[in-house]
Amino acid sequence: VLKKAIQEDEYLIRKHWVGHQVAPISDSDESLPSSSFFFKLERPAYPSGELLGFEELAAQSKKENAMFVDGVLYDYLTKAKALELLKEHLSTNVVQVDGRDYVQRCGIPQGSVLSTTLCNMYYAHFERRVLGKRLPELYVNYEKLSSSLLQASIPFNETKAAQEFFVTKVVSAIRQRWHALYFDPELLSEDTIRVNLFQMQIVAAHRLTILIEMLPFVNRDMHFFHECIHRILKKMTKGIHRSLELAAQPSSGLSLSSYHAQKHQVRKYSNLSTYILPLTCLFVPLVQVWTIGLHAFQLMIQAKRDQAKTSNAQRKQQCKWVDWQKLLDAIQSEQKEFKQQEKKTRSTGPAFDFAWLMSDRRNASMLKRCLGVGSVDRS
Repeated sequence: VLKKAIQEDEYLIRKHWVGHQVAPISDSDESLPSSSFFFKLERPAYPSGELLGFEELAAQSKKENAMFVDGVLYDYLTKAKALELLKEHLSTNVVQVDGRDYVQRCGIPQGSVLSTTLCNMYYAHFERRVLGKRLPELYVNYEKLSSSLLQASIPFNETKAAQEFFVTKVVSAIRQRWHALYFDPELLSEDTIRVNLFQMQIVAAHRLTILIEMLPFVNRDMHFFHECIHRILKKMTKGIHRSLELAAQPSSGLSLSSYHAQKHQVRKYSNLSTYILPLTCLFVPLVQVWTIGLHAFQLMIQAKRDQAKTSNAQRKQQCKWVDWQKLLDAIQSEQKEFKQQEKKTRSTGPAFDFAWLMSDRRNASMLKRCLGVGSVDRS
């Protein structure tokens, strides 16, 4: 790392003093001069061929009300000598513990003038060599997720408004998962962004079905649960695109023209459905949030229906199967309508294909734990 950081074979180290006037400050009654001059030694290094004249150096300085004094004599430092000094600084640092001297073998000397610089250089190298290659595969690890743990984490409150309670309990656990870090195309590949979106919505669908089963009454209004799904997807959409909007403000490096152009581009999707919000969308189209979301809820509800259908026949279980089927029919009908409206709006490009998403190895554990199956019907 250090060999690459030191690019020149020889450096010129010039010496000069910078003085500035300081007003006197005293807590005692002692008399002080009206003002004092304090000088500080500066030793900047330059490649040997880029030496500036002292007058030019002073003229380029941004220091105000300062006096520059040239040191006249300059030193030369070769690359080999610089590396030798740095190696000595890192490998021969002596620390004293309980009166005994020890040579530090791990880490860098703490408190030295070079410690911060060396640490920053190491982290920059680590970011280029490691994080730059691994971040495109950044996604949430759901290996420890299980239905029993998920159910135990959802307290049921019968005193609150049902719809608001349902939506809040589903969204609260995944709110941190719609951070821009999981959807930033500068860090992640497009496939990884879709995997993150799909897994987050599978967890949301799983939490909703757990809440439905926890209800103390038998008669379940599937239209009510369908409206809850709409509100959950609305909150997800708003949360994701709000995070991306904040991450892509002009202050973060995105130009104003590009920022507003992308913001205008998404408004063509605002008529897909009355419940889709025309929010700022940078790299995760609104239609993908809803398309993948509806598919995730459809898979989860279908799994619950099949589970209730294949259980030992009891009238209570049979009613559950009928209820799940009603909700599944509503979701599938909405998916068909959504696809038709999307075709009218989408001018170019193929329709979204779920085949690769269902077979992706990163989703295998999620599908097995949430749906309870090793493979899923892709239809």
